[in-house]
Amino acid sequence: MSVYGSEVNAVARPSATVLETLLLQGVEYPHGCTTGFCGLCKSRLLSGQVEHLDYMDSALSDEEKRVGLILPCCAISTSDCVIEPAVSDVPLPPVVSLEAEIVRIEPVSPEVRLVQLCSPRPFEFLAGQYASLTFDGLPPREFSMASEPGNAAIDFYIKCVRGGAVTDQGLARAVVGDRVTVRGPFGTAFLRTDDASPIVAVGGGTGIAPILSMLSSGLGKGIRGIAVRLDKAQIVRITNTHGNQVVDTWAFNASETSEFMSMEHTRASLKKLTPCCGESFVTNKRRPILTLLSDSSPGIHDTLIAACDRHRYELLGHVGYHDNCTDNLAAAMQAMGMVLPETPCPLNLFMNIPVIQGNRLDWCPPASKPGDHVTLRAEMEVIIVFSACPMDLLPVNGVDCTPSDVAVSID
Repeated sequence: MSVYGSEVNAVARPSATVLETLLLQGVEYPHGCTTGFCGLCKSRLLSGQVEHLDYMDSALSDEEKRVGLILPCCAISTSDCVIEPAVSDVPLPPVVSLEAEIVRIEPVSPEVRLVQLCSPRPFEFLAGQYASLTFDGLPPREFSMASEPGNAAIDFYIKCVRGGAVTDQGLARAVVGDRVTVRGPFGTAFLRTDDASPIVAVGGGTGIAPILSMLSSGLGKGIRGIAVRLDKAQIVRITNTHGNQVVDTWAFNASETSEFMSMEHTRASLKKLTPCCGESFVTNKRRPILTLLSDSSPGIHDTLIAACDRHRYELLGHVGYHDNCTDNLAAAMQAMGMVLPETPCPLNLFMNIPVIQGNRLDWCPPASKPGDHVTLRAEMEVIIVFSACPMDLLPVNGVDCTPSDVAVSID
């Protein structure tokens, strides 16, 4: 068995898959789940014949099979073979192994634990990918990353399966300070940041983990607005990762989007420009929709300024199209099958627009610091939309006018 373009020449073992043969002989071959589920090992069969064991249709379609693609993890060679790894549409980060430390274990539901690891160096992956975790003395298990790529802190949401050696017994014994082996990243279901298409993300149970990773990564890059449905009493946390990013925020009654969070009605209700912790934003029907639960920043946010749009950038002298929060909102809602007749004035989290000289407005960098966060609780079933403001012509995103990433998590 040979790998095209390399000096690999492996001898197949009886009943061993193509991938097993390569790995047993020390060949570093692209792979993920090893069970015909993820498709990461997908390869071209340049010569020879194989027989496939069972695999998921989503990992290898009939059309791909007809044009000569195989899944080495589920293929047994029946003759001398030459294979070539299929090229991904996006360059994939290299698979690495590292020892990480558990720094946080927290229940988020009766069956799910948030496990946060700290690695000795930033863990590079693409938002949506997964890794193999090995707890002390236990077999490896695969879990999706819920955090943003490129950080030393890595979040996982792990469901405790009753009787499971790893998720029930192993996780029950795990404590902060334990070591975990992380191997990855794996998977080809990840955020394509060069695709401007609307995104619809659906996740059940711990399937929300890769969506959260995509959400925080995509939102930070301002690729499009992100819309998320929240149940009543559900909590969302927005973290200003670098301290200098404005986040335009909208909330709509999920049953009737003509009712939405209104800055004008909120100011009249509170008799001030911004609420304090424990106070609620209200809708255009004067009903509470989001409550500000906590705010680690200085509490400077804006309720006056309309969302940026193409006309705003034209007035500032920009030539050609510029990403903007108005279009981001429209795209996010369109992805959920909804079209808005107008763009409500957003809650501009972390935006610093002081009133000076009695009635003038100034445009200043955020007063927040890296890691400052705001938590909001839904007071009805809502669709909440976030847009990391792409403004780079005024210092609202810092003195260097450079938008940066933020992180969003949902409890």
